[in-house]
Amino acid sequence: MTRSPPPSAHRAGTVADARALYGRALAWHREGRGDAAAQALLELLARWPREVDAMSLLAAVEAQHDRPAETEHLLRNTLALQPQRATLHHNLGNTLAAQGRM
Repeated sequence: MTRSPPPSAHRAGTVADARALYGRALAWHREGRGDAAAQALLELLARWPREVDAMSLLAAVEAQHDRPAETEHLLRNTLALQPQRATLHHNLGNTLAAQGRM
C-alpha cells in the first residue's frame, strides 16, 4: 500500500521547516512511532520531493512495517537521486534478500 501525503501538506516552506519536520520524524522513528514518522515524512516529501534523507528514512519505516514493495520503491527512487550512497545500495540489497530475490 503506497501512502499519500496528508491533505494539509503545503508545497512551500523553508529549509528550517524541512529540518524541523525531518527531526520530528526521526525522533518518532526512534521512539517506535512509525506511523507518525511516516506521516511527517510524507508531508516533507510533498513539499520537497527530492529530499533524499526523508526518502531513505521513510524506506526504513516501511521496512519496519514489513512493506517490502514500498521499501524497494523508495530505495530505488532515492538511489536514482544519489547513486553514490553506499548505504542505500546496502539497504536495497537487504530488502531484495528478504524477499528471496538475491
